[in-house]
Amino acid sequence: MTPQERSSLIDALLDGDISEADTLRIEAELSIDPAVRMEYYRRLQLDMLLQRAAATQHESMDHAPSTDAVQQRPIATPPMWSLVAAAAAVLLAVVIAPSIRSKFGRAESTYSATASPGDESIASGFGILGGQTNAKWREGRFAEGDLLPAGRLGLKSGLAHIELFSGVELVIRGNAEFSIDSPMQVTLHRGRARAHVPEPASGFRIKTAGGDVVDLGTEFTVDVDQSDSKVLVHDGEVELHRLQSDVEHLHDGERSSWMADGRSVEDRAFDDDLDLIGPLQFSQELAASRASRLAHWQARLDQICKSSDVVAYYQMTPQDGHARQLANLANVVSGDTQEVASEAAIVAAGRSVDRWGRGNSAVDLSRLGSRIRVDVPGEYRSLTMLCWVRIHSLDRLYNSLFLTDGHEAGEPHWQILRDGRLFFSVKHPIDGEPDPQQGIHRKYISSPFWDASRCGRWTMLGVVYDPVNHRVTHYVDGAPIDRLEIADDVAETSIRMGTSSIGNWSEPMYREDPEFVIRNLNGSIDEFILLSTALSSDDVQSLYEAGNPSES
Repeated sequence: MTPQERSSLIDALLDGDISEADTLRIEAELSIDPAVRMEYYRRLQLDMLLQRAAATQHESMDHAPSTDAVQQRPIATPPMWSLVAAAAAVLLAVVIAPSIRSKFGRAESTYSATASPGDESIASGFGILGGQTNAKWREGRFAEGDLLPAGRLGLKSGLAHIELFSGVELVIRGNAEFSIDSPMQVTLHRGRARAHVPEPASGFRIKTAGGDVVDLGTEFTVDVDQSDSKVLVHDGEVELHRLQSDVEHLHDGERSSWMADGRSVEDRAFDDDLDLIGPLQFSQELAASRASRLAHWQARLDQICKSSDVVAYYQMTPQDGHARQLANLANVVSGDTQEVASEAAIVAAGRSVDRWGRGNSAVDLSRLGSRIRVDVPGEYRSLTMLCWVRIHSLDRLYNSLFLTDGHEAGEPHWQILRDGRLFFSVKHPIDGEPDPQQGIHRKYISSPFWDASRCGRWTMLGVVYDPVNHRVTHYVDGAPIDRLEIADDVAETSIRMGTSSIGNWSEPMYREDPEFVIRNLNGSIDEFILLSTALSSDDVQSLYEAGNPSES
């Protein structure tokens, strides 16, 4: 985009005389370029100044016949410029996005031009859940990679591996109650925890009712029950700070126990030597469990792809002979029972680790221009799309999951909005209207599901378009998050896709203009499935549980 075109689009935006296509172009520029935001800010200042000057002159002439405000533009005094700048700073937060949204009704856009390069996303917590086996949490459900909140947590059963930001690794066994107080401190109210502390985190502390265990570069286990607390040093040295007692030093193989009031418990028998696997062994066992789950998933996949309802199933592992193409497994297994999608072509994207931990087995779409090109023939009444994604950030206004080239009548679009809502839309034809670009654009937008705490975590997303039951359902990790009604006047539309992109938009393909809006997903994709039927919630949940690499 040339500077002249950019200025022209900003003027059109301020005047409210801008097409939807041009709005998308200037939104993209505003979202990625601080210089464009500053230009908009300055032009908004000037626009407000001219309006104020015109209003002031109009009042001074006591309703005299008006003249061209631009020709009689007064020289602004410093106080007026200060007022205009202050007002512009306030209005900028509410003018640009609402003005864009009100003209075209795009309530999904939450872009604010007030965001400066210094603004940063904020999350809360001191560590993440590195893995778990058969874990049941008191607070609900945590998944591998989740940011764990500060405060008291309850692990009712199973094992959890926690990685604190200090570098400390903890394995906690249920039934346990604990609080993550900081990257360097955990309070163990009840239960058993084993800590591995690297040198940069020396001084890490586990607090109990009767005393604290402070590491000096160690691996140790602490157990807390109703009667007393115990510590066993596996490697290195710890300091035991009991209430109203001198500091006690414990070394390899040494142990101690104490009461809630800090008194030492002499000659206390240690049941099973405080047996609890360490972080390294836990990671090894978790990898073995994941390999077993992958084998079960591959067997389930063979059954899935035998269904005549599967139009496309793409795994992102490289294919023999051509690393930039992906076989449609539905085509391989189902044969010609129905029209199925083409092989997929990877464009510009790189490779990354998949959700099973296998290298180069997922497609990284974060590079500008990245996409996976497919061709989906036929027309369908209902539709289900599911994919596993790992999102780095939602830094585009629209973050593509599956978009047809262009957006003609009958074509669906599936993407994620910047504010973390899932967006599904279908353009419906208008009776008697020959132009397929003209149609009723119906949007089905979920509640927010994504925030910074999900960054880097594998998530299964899904959408089911079910005109028979008049609803669109959005899914996250197998669970429905919103069910939205399909109106009667558009429920009979047949879905068609043709050439499309996974993870980007070609808006439309083969045009001569080299400029394009930025919609590639900033993250990776592992699997993508497209079915010609509306799966039930039980079916979606079953696919998530079977394809989830982590036990929960």
